[in-house]
Amino acid sequence: RPSQAVTSADGTPVSPKEPLITVQAPIIEAKIIETDEGTHYFGEMALVDVDSPLSSMNTVFYTTLYDENASCHIAIGAGLADIKDPEEREKAGVNNSFIHVDFMVGSRELNIQGQREDGSWEDVFVNGSWGPLFRL
Repeated sequence: RPSQAVTSADGTPVSPKEPLITVQAPIIEAKIIETDEGTHYFGEMALVDVDSPLSSMNTVFYTTLYDENASCHIAIGAGLADIKDPEEREKAGVNNSFIHVDFMVGSRELNIQGQREDGSWEDVFVNGSWGPLFRL
């Protein structure tokens, strides 16, 4: 498996071994959240059907570009937008942060509901796939 580059809050490189990643993940995540004010907030979300071609490969690529397109994910930190100016980003409601960290959350057990204006609930994702109203 490829090596993972991890740095401490002061930028010092850290080379964790497999058990450290598994056992210490909450500590690492806590340090990420404390990077700056923007990491306390939502940056992005993507919904990816488990039956999509990339997700169907059932592979962890250890490359964010592929992994985030193979799984539903949420991110903290910077929101993604073509707007580069921090003041313009804030006006547009795009979160500002020094970092953007994705957390993959997709699985066949994932169920998501959205609330309509009338207060009723609609299935957006059922067992990892798009709900009836959202299928193409």
